[in-house]
Amino acid sequence: MPPLALAAYIGNFDAVRCLLDKCSNDAYRQDTNGFFPIHIASRNGNIKIVQEFLNHCPDLKELHDKQGRNILHVAAAYGRAKLVEYMLGTTKLEMLLNERDNFGNTPLHVAVQNWHPRIVKILTRDKRVHQKILNNKGMTAFDIAEKSEKLTLMALRLANAPRSEIQRVAKESGANDYGEKTKNNPDYLLFSRENMNTLLIVSTLVAAITFAAGFTVPGGYKNSGTDEGMATLRNTALFQIFLICNTISMYSSITVAIALIWAQAGDLKMICVAVRTILPMLGLALIMMSVAFLAGVDLVANNLTCGYVVVALGSFFIVQVVVFILPLTIPLSSKNCITHFILRGNLRLLMMVTRYEVESG
Repeated sequence: MPPLALAAYIGNFDAVRCLLDKCSNDAYRQDTNGFFPIHIASRNGNIKIVQEFLNHCPDLKELHDKQGRNILHVAAAYGRAKLVEYMLGTTKLEMLLNERDNFGNTPLHVAVQNWHPRIVKILTRDKRVHQKILNNKGMTAFDIAEKSEKLTLMALRLANAPRSEIQRVAKESGANDYGEKTKNNPDYLLFSRENMNTLLIVSTLVAAITFAAGFTVPGGYKNSGTDEGMATLRNTALFQIFLICNTISMYSSITVAIALIWAQAGDLKMICVAVRTILPMLGLALIMMSVAFLAGVDLVANNLTCGYVVVALGSFFIVQVVVFILPLTIPLSSKNCITHFILRGNLRLLMMVTRYEVESG
C-alpha cells in the first residue's frame, strides 16, 4: 500500500497533509483493491482527510475505483452518513449525486444494496438526487429495496420513490391477474411457505393464550351466593377492558390463522388478500393481547405498592410493541399525511434502536 494510502487508511491527517505537500502524485495511485487514497478516506468516513485531498487536488473527485464508483458511492456503500451529508452540502461535488458506476448504480442504489436506511433517508431528502434513474438491470433504487430489508424500503416509500416502469407494470399485473404473473409479485414472494408457517404458529399461539385467558379471568369466580360462577371483578372498568381486548385479540388471531390455512392451500387470490390483511390483523391481535395482559395484572396488583411500577412497565413495553409492529401493519404506500407523520417518527425510532442512526465504525 502506498504511504499516502496508508496514512488515509489509519486516519493520520498530519501525515496526509505532509505527503500531499511533498508528493501529491501519490494521490493518483491505486492500491491492489483499485482504491485511490481519497476512496480509502471516504470508506473510513474521514471528512477532514477528504477535504484535504480535494483542497490539494480538486480533480480527485472525478476518480473512480475499479467498479467505476466515485467517493460518494464509496461513502454510501460503507454507511458514512456524516460524510454523505458533507458531500451533499458541497456545491463542487454536485456532479457526484447521480453518477453511475460500471453497473449503472447511483449512490442511492448502492446505499439500498448495502442496507443503509439512514443514507437512503439523507439522499432522498435532497431534491437533486434523481430517484427514477435505472441501473443496468433496469431497476430503480425502490425496485432493489423491495427485495431488501424493511427499513430501507420504508425510507424509500416515505420519500415517494418510484418503481421502474417495467416493475410497476409487473406489480400491477401481479395484483390484478391471479395467474402465473402473481408469482412474480414481490408481495407474493414475501409470503413463502416458511414465512406463512411462522405466522400460522404465532397466530395459533395467540389464539390459544387468549382462549385460556377468557376462562381463567383475573380475580377468579365467586364460589357461593346468587352470583356463583360469575367473575369476581366483573363490575370493574379494568375487567371490561380485559374482556374486550382479549376477545379482539382472540378473533383477530383466528381470522389470521384461517386466512393462512387458505393460503397454504395454494389459493393465489387468498395469498394476495393475505398480504394486505394478515399482518395488520396479527399486529392488532398482539397489541390487544398486551393491553389485556396489562389490564388483568393491574386488576390483581391494584392494592399492592408495586401496582404503579407494574402499570408503568407494562405501558412502556406496550408502546415498544406498537413501535415495532406499526411498520408491518400500516400500508407504507398510504398518502395520508397523518400516517406519513407517524411512520416517519417510527422510522427514526427504529433506526435508533437498530443503531442505523449511529455512524458505522
